[in-house]
Amino acid sequence: MAILKSQEHIGNYTVQSLIKSNVFTETYRVEDSNQNPFFLKLFVLKNMPQNLIDPKSKKVKEILYCSTLSHKNLLSFVDSGEEERQEGKIQYYVTSYLTGGILSDKLLRVGALEENEALEIFGGILEALQYLHNQSPALCHNDLDPSNIMLTQLEGSQVQLIDFGHLFVRMSGSVEISTSDLDVHYHADETMVGVFDEQGDVFSACAILYTMLSGSTPWKEASIDTEGDFKTKMTAMRQYRKTHGLDIDSLKASDKTKYIIKHGT
Repeated sequence: MAILKSQEHIGNYTVQSLIKSNVFTETYRVEDSNQNPFFLKLFVLKNMPQNLIDPKSKKVKEILYCSTLSHKNLLSFVDSGEEERQEGKIQYYVTSYLTGGILSDKLLRVGALEENEALEIFGGILEALQYLHNQSPALCHNDLDPSNIMLTQLEGSQVQLIDFGHLFVRMSGSVEISTSDLDVHYHADETMVGVFDEQGDVFSACAILYTMLSGSTPWKEASIDTEGDFKTKMTAMRQYRKTHGLDIDSLKASDKTKYIIKHGT
């Protein structure tokens, strides 16, 4: 059930519609007083794991991270706030609103992409990752797959990384993000033991490049228990990958591009 109703006010914004929700977050389309559209992501603090809240500022870490970011291949941070509601204390942040299509939808519609288009999208993903990884401390997206890549008509940038719900500093062993909704087809073997780092993001980007050129999910034939937790699914995926490589040679791509996918995954 949505916390905010259509036409309800929050901060300087008016709610238009709920986009999606989970246990402790909801995302809305909102408008400012000039009817300019934005995305608003709301967090119900009482429902959140404490490790996702900064102990000093008491702010949601995702909001703190996103408030420092500014890059043409990332949704732009606009505003943030905190309010007391019937559900308890909530925090939210607002980002730019983009119209365009999601990469996964385009691939379902048209199948494999031409190499030049795929490489242009891949380049935009890498630029965004380079920016995130160069932060201090380094930030990792941790949830790259075709459903989190938006293709826009924004001048100077065809690609925008979206959904920062798993954005975090690099992790090794102790995992501080939720992994229940991650797609193991796009995650490196090391994530099975809790290593979420810059190389894991690059692996995901290269797996996306394979999908764009093949029109197919990487290692889609793997038998994965959809009811299992992330570690169980990644263990099965890792075993499958030991004996089943990606069919890179049949891709309609240059040797250089095939080399990138082979060594990136």
